[in-house]
Amino acid sequence: MKIIYVEDEFEAREALSKYMKRRFGKIFTAVDGADGLKVFREQHPDVVIADLYMPNMDGLEMIREMRKIQPEIYVIITSAVEDVDVILKSVDAGINKYLLKPIDPEELIQSINDYAAIAAQRHRAEEPLAGDRKKRMEDEIKKEFTAFLKGATGKGPSDVSVFIN
Repeated sequence: MKIIYVEDEFEAREALSKYMKRRFGKIFTAVDGADGLKVFREQHPDVVIADLYMPNMDGLEMIREMRKIQPEIYVIITSAVEDVDVILKSVDAGINKYLLKPIDPEELIQSINDYAAIAAQRHRAEEPLAGDRKKRMEDEIKKEFTAFLKGATGKGPSDVSVFIN
């Protein structure tokens, strides 16, 4: 799963992205809404986590633009604002979850895991893996697993085989 975390506060962005990277792997960060939209177009993520108020482009404007490109994107807004009008505007922009700052990391992880379970169920309902698609997926898993082992142990495995049945 690919995740983009858009936060203009450096310390918050670094701390939370480091925490999430240990749990999900593919975390991309952006410093404001305009940067977030650029990273979104490049990475095609599954989940976007974004601050509400940022320079250059706020979180809601960014989300509206992202929804034009990928309507099914899962969006979590993080904000210290508890104003009902602001929350309702966020819902109108198409967010899936609104988390108040300071962010409870476990609540954030649970929100992402809940979405992952729904996405996995939806994926299982699609056509089964076959042919080239199956081979590409096996190769991708092999590559990721090999990189993980090398990063964790300092040594790469001599031979890895992956078979999806």
